[in-house]
Amino acid sequence: MPGVQRFVERFTPDEERILRHFFTNTGGSTFATKNLPQETSAALFARYSRSQMSVRRLFLAEFIRDPDTGKVDEGFDELLSAIDTVERNRVGGKRAKGFFARVIAQYGDDSVIDMGGTHVAIEGVDQIEAKLIEDSRLAGYIEKSTRYMDFTGKLRIDNEGFVVGPSGDSSGNYLYKEYPEVQASTLGSKYTYTMDRLFETVRALQGPVAKALNAALPLGEQVFTIEVGGEARKVKFDRIRSIQGIDADREERKARRAYETAIKAKTFDLTRGPLPASTITNIGMYASFRTYEYQIMKMLAASYPPINATAQAMHVELMGVSEPLMARVSSKHGDDMVSFLKKRESRLHELARSADAAADEAEAPNQDVELLIAESTATDWMDVAAATLFPYSKLGFRRLRRAVDQGIANETMSAAVRGSLNRRYKPPRSFEIPTFIFQWTGNFGIFRDLQRNRFTLQVRQDLTTDLGYDMPEAIVDSGMESTFRDAMEASKTMYADMLDLLPAYAQSAVTFAHRLRWLATMDLRQAVWMLQLRTGIQGHPDYRKLMQQTYRVLNDGFPDLVNSETMPHVDLNPHELERLAAAHRTENKLERLSRHDSSAE
Repeated sequence: MPGVQRFVERFTPDEERILRHFFTNTGGSTFATKNLPQETSAALFARYSRSQMSVRRLFLAEFIRDPDTGKVDEGFDELLSAIDTVERNRVGGKRAKGFFARVIAQYGDDSVIDMGGTHVAIEGVDQIEAKLIEDSRLAGYIEKSTRYMDFTGKLRIDNEGFVVGPSGDSSGNYLYKEYPEVQASTLGSKYTYTMDRLFETVRALQGPVAKALNAALPLGEQVFTIEVGGEARKVKFDRIRSIQGIDADREERKARRAYETAIKAKTFDLTRGPLPASTITNIGMYASFRTYEYQIMKMLAASYPPINATAQAMHVELMGVSEPLMARVSSKHGDDMVSFLKKRESRLHELARSADAAADEAEAPNQDVELLIAESTATDWMDVAAATLFPYSKLGFRRLRRAVDQGIANETMSAAVRGSLNRRYKPPRSFEIPTFIFQWTGNFGIFRDLQRNRFTLQVRQDLTTDLGYDMPEAIVDSGMESTFRDAMEASKTMYADMLDLLPAYAQSAVTFAHRLRWLATMDLRQAVWMLQLRTGIQGHPDYRKLMQQTYRVLNDGFPDLVNSETMPHVDLNPHELERLAAAHRTENKLERLSRHDSSAE
């Protein structure tokens, strides 16, 4: 069965009448929001990452309809009429555009463009496109989650290629991208067969892995926090009924739901490996028009054909939101920038090939964490301490630095982080002085997760099958090792064939489980944030392991800078059911919200 060539839904005339007031189009896979309060847009896109629905379908289903009756909220027609009137009578009209052009000329274009921003939905892109789109610090992104969503669900596609909805049976199309150039080549049928096989492998793994997890981590042995008389008490599930003064049935229901949620999330975590880079995802994005401008130029210059088309679609939709703010993309300035970026990328590819060919030393064994450069010395921690005190001192830095002895430095470093209640507390900016550059080697799934740490510079190599792949122990425990390995071999063969015939698309055949190298640069302040966040109990086990290794490398080399006092919330412990406690807290929050809503009626 084929994949998906375009990710666009059909909407009824009534649905289109509603949608055209709030989105820049109703028939494309890239579009921006309009006429929506920022809180509504934020809530819509947050919900988007954990929904199988497209953002427009989600808006229709959950944001304008009564959750009980399914009817459009009362008074909505009047709202649409009012918005329509405003759209027909935009304040200022053509004069506003002329005025804005003069403002840009007088006050400087970049600073003015930075003052406007909007939400954009980019649907039906593959993982390579998604990583290129998200390669920008000054923007907010949210992407369909592999932890909470089952990517093996199929779609029904009509004869004209429109997405009708989810398939209720075994028929339908898997969520991978079909590329016209690939389908028209001699590899077309093999590509479809291989992609189907990879998705079918993920689906085949899920049941046995979930069963193995249930056996290894039985519900009765799991510990939950139960509130008893205003006091939190930790208790195993099997002991909940022994507690006096609680509604045992209700507490067991919440605990069971939390357990089922945690098992499902861990199953998705452990079985996502065979998903190929062609896997379709949806992205929600918020940025200033200045960020969009440069990002679209980078996308237009990229050597991956699908991202060029996505860039053009983004530009069209953002021009519809504000033509003056996006006009430079298609100006001479924009053309020159895109041309420069294309030439630079082409030349750097050539130089890299020359350097690769000239290399005569054998590659060292792969290390997951390799510290390449540390702009730090044994005395840097004293510099950090002095810089931390500097805003509160009356001395110049050199004199202050000489006055800071080891005792003061120890106390200062401790005071900078002492009392932080959780991992989200940040140390002072003086911690930005020491800088570290790492080479990380891990599976593509890890990179996808860690790329979200915007202020840690991460530069990856192209996806290949050359470095092998990671296979979770749970796959072996479930008896599905040979199924997993067969899928990896199919991916490797497909990648090699595409590299020969269609090299621009070869990455799409590489899976989430395959390993790659990337560089990461972070200062000490960023390291405190990232290592505490990404070693947390709720993290994916793969990236938790990589971050734990990174902490140990830094702790070995710079124990005064990186230790349990400067990073008090780094978690080096193994955890078996990462999402259990969080899922149980969510159940308790939902119960409190339900009680509040009931009392308000």
